[in-house]
Amino acid sequence: MVFEPSPALLVAVAAALAVCGVAILRGALPRGSAVAWASGAPGDRRAWLLTYAAALAASAPLLRHAPFLLGPDALLVSDASSHAAIALAIARDGLPHGWVATYNGGFPLGPHYPPLPYLLMAGLIRAGLSARVAVQSLGLLGAALLPLAFVAAGRRVGARPVPTLAAALLVAWLQPYHAALGGWATYLTEGLLAQALALPLAVWLAAVLAAPTRRTWVAPLLAATLEAVHPQIATVAAVATVAASLAGSSALRGRVVVAWVAAAAIGAALYVPGIRTLGLAFYPTQPAWKQLGYPPRELAALLLEGDLFDVERAPAATIAMAVATIAALAMVRSRACRGLLLATLATLAIAGAGTTLAGAGAWGRALVSFFIPLRAIAVLGLLGAAAVLVAGSELGAHLERHATSPRATSLRRAGAWALIAAFATVALPARARWIDAFVAQAVAMRPGTGNECGTMAPRGLARGEVAAWVARYDGARLALDVGPPFANCLGLAGIPLASHVPLGLSVGAYGHMGVLTRAFESFVPSSPGSAARAEALGVRGVLAAGARQPQPDQGWRVVAESGAFALFERASGTDLVGVGCVEQSWRGDVASLRGAVEADLASARSALDTPTRLVALEVGTGPLLRAPIDRAGCDAASASVVERPREPGAYEATIESPSPVDVVFRATSFPSWRVTIDGVAAPTRTVEPAWFSVRVPPGRHQVVAQVAPPAGYLGGLAAALLVVAAMALASAHPRLRGDASAA
Repeated sequence: MVFEPSPALLVAVAAALAVCGVAILRGALPRGSAVAWASGAPGDRRAWLLTYAAALAASAPLLRHAPFLLGPDALLVSDASSHAAIALAIARDGLPHGWVATYNGGFPLGPHYPPLPYLLMAGLIRAGLSARVAVQSLGLLGAALLPLAFVAAGRRVGARPVPTLAAALLVAWLQPYHAALGGWATYLTEGLLAQALALPLAVWLAAVLAAPTRRTWVAPLLAATLEAVHPQIATVAAVATVAASLAGSSALRGRVVVAWVAAAAIGAALYVPGIRTLGLAFYPTQPAWKQLGYPPRELAALLLEGDLFDVERAPAATIAMAVATIAALAMVRSRACRGLLLATLATLAIAGAGTTLAGAGAWGRALVSFFIPLRAIAVLGLLGAAAVLVAGSELGAHLERHATSPRATSLRRAGAWALIAAFATVALPARARWIDAFVAQAVAMRPGTGNECGTMAPRGLARGEVAAWVARYDGARLALDVGPPFANCLGLAGIPLASHVPLGLSVGAYGHMGVLTRAFESFVPSSPGSAARAEALGVRGVLAAGARQPQPDQGWRVVAESGAFALFERASGTDLVGVGCVEQSWRGDVASLRGAVEADLASARSALDTPTRLVALEVGTGPLLRAPIDRAGCDAASASVVERPREPGAYEATIESPSPVDVVFRATSFPSWRVTIDGVAAPTRTVEPAWFSVRVPPGRHQVVAQVAPPAGYLGGLAAALLVVAAMALASAHPRLRGDASAA
């Protein structure tokens, strides 16, 4: 890659290097550490009150539009839409088996997705909030809390108000190149709820570790909470704080270790069982760059060009962070500066480690699938702002120690506040214009405008009318025409929130997991034989528009119609429990099987186009091997299925057949599904695309499938909570408290 660094950035960096070089030669830089590894001086109360007020004012453009962003016309972008739908399903149905059936074939909540944000949203919904308000209020709260968290952290560690406010303004006004960074744009354009909640937690945790009080038990609890909210950011924060603690005292290192032992216990209990089940149904299939992050050279280019933190604008934040980092390097004799630099280096190493981890065998690939190094750049933004806080405070303390008179000190402080005011005068209008334009676009797509999804779908979507169809639909699984970009349109309009039946759709979160997303994307309602593929996917109804609508002679009937949109229902066939015969076996490693299934789904004639002809998928080693399977008298032609509705995570049906038959449950294959035939346990196997099936003998039989958390999951969580409690008690040891001597 050939890149052209921003001229303004290069000039600023060169100037900072020159100033620091002269200062080093003259011995003018401080040797001590003003930013405390222990409780710092509270400082001027009035100055800190002003700092809090200014940090809150930094979010004024966001808060000014809060009534609209929390209202019924607000757009639910990408992940926010799926977060809200999943939380609504949990609030409505509970988690009797730990299973959420909302999207595609369903998934276990804890092992494969951080549970705390969903449970918090579900609690708000049960308390009376709408799903839209629950997700939006939490996301906006996290975005507004981040600058305030920096102010609270700065005061706790004894930093100076002016550089603390500068750091708070930087994180509030980032213009990120990628959604994995912080700032308002992250949540408003991508809906990354867990990240919006995690970043303030990470900032406050760092402050609590650096400057403990008598409530030392807070740090282990914060670390464990961060792990349950966002394990990727928690992992990066762990590496960063461990690296920073190397510059501190043994007490600091002890506090860091105790906190992250608590987080590791929660992480192991919540997610290791999920990592162990990252098979065909769950193994991510997202693009390599999104999984592995940016290569080191590309990341360096984004930083040097000023685009990572200041895309499409002057690199003001990038310059401030770069100059502050260089100043910290010049003041490396300060423990705080050394800790900051070590944390930054460690985080940069993580951000560029994706390719290395992916080549480190099965465990390395599983770690990349779960950890996602791209998330490290979210912490880079925090560290850049922390550099401004630390370096500015160190320099301010040095100048105050060498003040020639009280008047000179007052003038310097006034000048610093004036500098912040000048920065705000320049930057605040730009942030206000950005959010005004964002809201104006959302207003232009409100109900009744005829433009409710902008350019993403055919005009004429009547959001209220279509939502009413979806809310009344009581069939089996409902497909909201997953053809791009229609799925994003429906997510923006909040249509998934209206459904009380499982959806054949992925919007944002969980959309990248496993082959089932590809299976539902392969369903095109207008294609010949679409009713057969819909049956194979457990889809009974489909909402489609324009040329994607089914043809009248393809086994569908119209349920409701308005303009370019119509709701169709399949006229015959089975639903979430079907019958067929396994005729072929595909065996190989996960990558080979995934490739074979995705190729078959994209072919002109897929195995899914004949619902009664099943293909068994067997995870093994080596390349793919295909082999026929003896039907052993299986014949599904005369079999009948009577399905009974059950709670999420359970299926029940009466099967009657004169011959043996394979019963397929069109739910995500997971190791802890248990199937009984007339109360007797029966073995299961995975069939394409990633369902599970069981062989049923001739006659009339009652078949029940029920999922459970992985073996020992609940016991592991209980043990992890005991570890957290033990670490909270251990953190009260005198050796881990009161680190004032290290300052």
